[in-house]
Amino acid sequence: MGRRAKLQLSVPQLFNEAQRVSSDTGRKRYAGVFWELCAEDAEGTFEQLLACVKWLLMEAEKSTYTDRLLLPGGFVSVLVSQVQDEDQLQLVEVLIEQLIDAADAEEHTVRWRACQLLQSIVTRVPDTLDLSIQTAEELQAAMLARLDDAKPAVRAAAARALKRLPIPGEDGDFDECPVTQALLDLLAGDKNKDVRKAVVASLPLLKAGTGVPQASLCTIPVVLGRTLDESDEVRKVTYVALKDLPMEALRPHDRLMVLQRGLHDRTPALAAAASDLLKHWLEKGCENDVLTLLSLLDVEQHTDEAISVVRALMACGTLNAVDLCNQAAEAWAGLRRDFSRDEGVLLSSAEALLWRVLCEELCDDATSKGLAAANAKGTAATIEAAAAGERYAALENALPASAEDMVNLIQLHASAGEQHRFATCQLMLLAGICMDFADATSRKAAATVLQNLLKQLPSEDDITDATRSQLGAPSWQQALGSFLRKVHGDQVELAAALLTAVGQLVIAVEQAGDRGGAAAWLQTLRTTALLLDLLPDARPALRADAAFTLDDVLHRAIQPVLHHDDLLVRREAVRCLGLYCLLDHNDTPLSAPLGALRAALIGWKPAGDTAEVASVAAEALGDLALRKGIKQLDRYLMSSPAAEEANPALDPELSQQPLLDVFLGMLQLWENCLERLGKGKRTKAGQAGLEATLELGAALVETLARLVLHNNVISLYDASMPLGLEDAEVLKVLVRLLILNFDPAAGPATRLRQCLPVFFETYAAMTPPPGQPFSQEYLSTVLLQAAHWQVFLFIETELGRF
Repeated sequence: MGRRAKLQLSVPQLFNEAQRVSSDTGRKRYAGVFWELCAEDAEGTFEQLLACVKWLLMEAEKSTYTDRLLLPGGFVSVLVSQVQDEDQLQLVEVLIEQLIDAADAEEHTVRWRACQLLQSIVTRVPDTLDLSIQTAEELQAAMLARLDDAKPAVRAAAARALKRLPIPGEDGDFDECPVTQALLDLLAGDKNKDVRKAVVASLPLLKAGTGVPQASLCTIPVVLGRTLDESDEVRKVTYVALKDLPMEALRPHDRLMVLQRGLHDRTPALAAAASDLLKHWLEKGCENDVLTLLSLLDVEQHTDEAISVVRALMACGTLNAVDLCNQAAEAWAGLRRDFSRDEGVLLSSAEALLWRVLCEELCDDATSKGLAAANAKGTAATIEAAAAGERYAALENALPASAEDMVNLIQLHASAGEQHRFATCQLMLLAGICMDFADATSRKAAATVLQNLLKQLPSEDDITDATRSQLGAPSWQQALGSFLRKVHGDQVELAAALLTAVGQLVIAVEQAGDRGGAAAWLQTLRTTALLLDLLPDARPALRADAAFTLDDVLHRAIQPVLHHDDLLVRREAVRCLGLYCLLDHNDTPLSAPLGALRAALIGWKPAGDTAEVASVAAEALGDLALRKGIKQLDRYLMSSPAAEEANPALDPELSQQPLLDVFLGMLQLWENCLERLGKGKRTKAGQAGLEATLELGAALVETLARLVLHNNVISLYDASMPLGLEDAEVLKVLVRLLILNFDPAAGPATRLRQCLPVFFETYAAMTPPPGQPFSQEYLSTVLLQAAHWQVFLFIETELGRF
């Protein structure tokens, strides 16, 4: 259609033609014709436009042709986007006033379509022009009123129409803006997913008037909370909306939280949306530099999340491990860099993590491709073998040329100080998975480096850093364990190396005397825990050719610090004592160590700081009860009560009771103090004490739950086994846990509240009907009664059935 023919069209005919085109270019051409017609006859053209709009307001059915006129990006919004002067803007304002009147109509279809049109108009007004104050205020009042509409579609359209109306305060935030507050209230209370989607897409996310992008403090926490919305569509819209927010505007914790929730979402479409957000942040905020992205994620404190991000980038094709490794080899970069020439330039934490994940991915992929080639035939086997060969070649290009070079690289980073401790950790993990220490030279060099790392005592000033290094995943001790298993393939050789390291640490601390502080003991105990954790049983340590024996570990490394002044040292000593008792084929009598563990548990006082120690002791005693039988532990404990008698501060009644009664008695003490502790003033120290106390309750409940489930397994496979709980004891534990499950005082204990329902469902499902105390039907009845606050009376009256 020529230009002259178009000018002969009426406004309704323009609308008809605009419905038929699907491209923005076509709609822009017809919008230009409309404004030319308006320039010739403004009044007549507006009357025709108003007639078309009134027809659109009555369209109740959704269709593609109607959407091409109404929705953002449609013909009406294109008309508004081409406004160039005040006269044209005045015509748009008159149209807005007509639509404001229509938004209050009795017919819900008219209200819905009016709000849709207002959204299309307001969002496309050019930035160079502003609506008059009167029009903007009338529009705001009308849309705020529609947020309370009975129809969800109207509320959603009104929320979208308010997107450009929030006004920031003096600080650039929107906490005093009535529009923003109304949207937040609607988001918090509306049950319709389409309304919540509209509000999330309309909320302002950035502060206004700040040079550096800053997230809005009043809206961002609410929007981030929608990543846990029950609706998949709302969660998806949230990730799409966050693309408007620069990555650096969020706190590191919030960035990781968003990516972690999205990349691990159960819905594939949601995981894809989170992956798109990650790629957007990488492209726009980090200029496609993965190292810059990782540096914004704080990889040292959030290692698992950072690994998930790298794997997600590889899964979506943004990162190609084969290409990156080959490029690094050609440029002598990455792990192949000549660090001796670039003195002082070592791998950053982000770089070390990246190369570790890339190499591990190549190693796993090459292994799976090789297995697939071995199980396939013909062309398929050839293809899989070629893919495996390609990945092995890329892995060889990425890794240092030899195992000795890898050892030197680890040594170089380890000697650079605490700031490169994380990089050293990643390199040791990489060596434990991808390197081969087949020759004696590389094994000897690696063993020397490991001995230096194991016997290195931190100064007292480093205790914070030494503690912090355990918080990451994987920890320093896990990396050492992986490297040790790789270098010392024989269990006896491994035990000898670790016993020697522990002995050197103990001797150094003993010689230091009063100068041997908490940091030194902490390092000694962590190395001891590494030894006990890696041993399958006591036999390799007993056969090891080392001056420091397994008995020395107990009497010189663990027992002397069970009552140390430092909380971390006491906690680590109790953990080591539990690991020591778990070793099978150990000739050392367990009466005294078990008595020390029980003393650590019953020594908990609500007013002290021993909750963490008691939690570790409860977990250790629970593990031992599962391994050796709770009745056997009672025999050990009754034969040697010296540990409790030596400490008059311990409860003498609990000291003489069987272990199961000790667990139940400590649980009762925990319940008695929880409500009082929760009502105290929430200082920083008080909050830490409350969290430690909650962990103690969770440890006690998990221990009791495991004992009951394990007793069930024993009764199914060997009913004559005398090491489990008796039926009366099982019933006593079940009733106690059931009452605790409905106790409102235990509300703050999140981990406990998650454990108990899972335990009861598992117990009811795995217990055969004969003699089953709590069936699924019985639990359902209890839940029903609990809803009417009658659970305690109900349980008490129903106990006679058993």
